[in-house]
Amino acid sequence: MHLPKLQNFRQIESIRQCPLCHYSQSNRLIDLEYALFDDSPIDSRMHLSACGHCGFVFYDTVSKEDDFRNFYSNHYFIHAYYSVSHDYQSDTECYSDIAQLLKNYGLSSTSRIVDVGCGKGQLIRSLKHYGFDNITGIELCQDYVKGLKAEGMEAYLGSALDMPIRKEEADLLIYKHIFEHFYDLHSAAKAAYEHIAPGGYLFVAVPDAAFYNSCKEYSSLHYLTIEHINHFDLHHIESLFGTYGLKLENSVTRMLDISEDYPVPIMSCLFSKPINPEAVELKPNFELAENMIHWLETSDSLSNKELENLQKSQREIFVWGLSYRTAMYLAMSPLKDCNIKAFIDIDPRKQEKTLLNKNVISPDILNSLNDDITIVIGVGPSSRAMMEQLRNQGFKGDIIRLL
Repeated sequence: MHLPKLQNFRQIESIRQCPLCHYSQSNRLIDLEYALFDDSPIDSRMHLSACGHCGFVFYDTVSKEDDFRNFYSNHYFIHAYYSVSHDYQSDTECYSDIAQLLKNYGLSSTSRIVDVGCGKGQLIRSLKHYGFDNITGIELCQDYVKGLKAEGMEAYLGSALDMPIRKEEADLLIYKHIFEHFYDLHSAAKAAYEHIAPGGYLFVAVPDAAFYNSCKEYSSLHYLTIEHINHFDLHHIESLFGTYGLKLENSVTRMLDISEDYPVPIMSCLFSKPINPEAVELKPNFELAENMIHWLETSDSLSNKELENLQKSQREIFVWGLSYRTAMYLAMSPLKDCNIKAFIDIDPRKQEKTLLNKNVISPDILNSLNDDITIVIGVGPSSRAMMEQLRNQGFKGDIIRLL
């Protein structure tokens, strides 16, 4: 890829206005594509763009907010092949650091803490372990809410825009890995501001786009997954909440192994809500956009010799494990032109779908495959364990594990 410097780009009219400053023109950095299920409500093409006014990096897309709402409610399938009874070591260390940070800023066992988008409640359990007893989870997934309630935890069905708590009730609102997904950033940020008590705090964790090039084993493309439609650096996340008078108190970025062999730069920020908030004017900053142009030009692509050989030979293959990072391989690497017999995934919801007009079948088929078959294991939190399972059951065909 040969990408010109940002000043050489011709600004174009955006399909989606900048979610940070609402400017209508942007600099398109690179076009991305993903292989999604055939009935996906969102478009498979995303245009990585930098706002022409403030420099914020985001996906310009024809998909609308309702399309993404449908996607997250009915099509966002995240499922680890092997459920684990413990968190990754990096998660455990991160939870400990969060608890210590909160204590340093005066939050205690009686502080009203609300985790928005709490998922299965890993962070809630951890904070309870560290002595924070007055904590509530809010989650879109009804099954997760039922599970948390069955454990005796306080949890409610809701969202960032529909919180089942009173305004100015929370001493601390937590948004962990949420804001990178929001189509409408300001509605979510405004709702957060309104529900924090004066003198309270906001904790936000998002991927830090300023460090997308820090892991040399991966192309920067690996961090451009389809569901992360906003790409923050510290300047722009501080600008978003500064618009509402929230003050940045603390920030740290660390590489977290959120799955096997896949370190992701996570930026954790703590904002305070002053008794008398004063909004801060957004200042343009194009440093991240300029860096991304350089990274995308110099990074290795998604191609590798094994995939190129499969493409040339047209040997029959099965693809096992359908993650959103695998979706990029299926659209932007030689894998898209390989002779794929079928897709394999343990998630029964995915087995009801088709992908590239091919069926998604159960891993039970792995017990009956011939040794002349090649299995490509997709990118995911259990890919190494999946490879070991194949070897342990005596599979003698070729195995290619994507990273």
